[in-house]
Amino acid sequence: MAQSRSRKPVLKPAKTGTPGLVALIAIVVGLGAFLPAALLLLSVGLIPSATAFITDRGSGRPLFWTVLPLNLAGVLIYVVSLWHNGGGLVEAIRLLETPLAWLVMYAAAGAGTVLHFAMPTVVTAIIKDRLNRRRLNQERLIDSMRAEWGVEVCPPDAAEDRH
Repeated sequence: MAQSRSRKPVLKPAKTGTPGLVALIAIVVGLGAFLPAALLLLSVGLIPSATAFITDRGSGRPLFWTVLPLNLAGVLIYVVSLWHNGGGLVEAIRLLETPLAWLVMYAAAGAGTVLHFAMPTVVTAIIKDRLNRRRLNQERLIDSMRAEWGVEVCPPDAAEDRH
């Protein structure tokens, strides 16, 4: 009988973000060449998303993926407005001079951050409420079984008496 060797697991190389990085560079170069005003608005408006990307160390970067869509929604309002008003750099700078534009772009990112940090508490409260309702329904069912069949069929548990 041959001896069996234990095989060491083969480590797979870590995924690199090369395709994503190439796509990002292509988008930035394309925007810079054809729509420099939109690139200016996007680069200034998406600073909170970049900050979330850099600071988020969680698996899958959940903070970044919560902040980015809302931040992008706040910025795209002004990018679309820029396109409707001619789309020059002067118009982009004029938009960036208005405090309301900064407020909308950064408040949207702030809403994403609040959403990220508040949702675990909200989900926990919902799950606790559902479990509490389920427990109450089970207790009512046990009480009705005792009333119908007697205590001998469904004796009270020691753990149930503690509640």
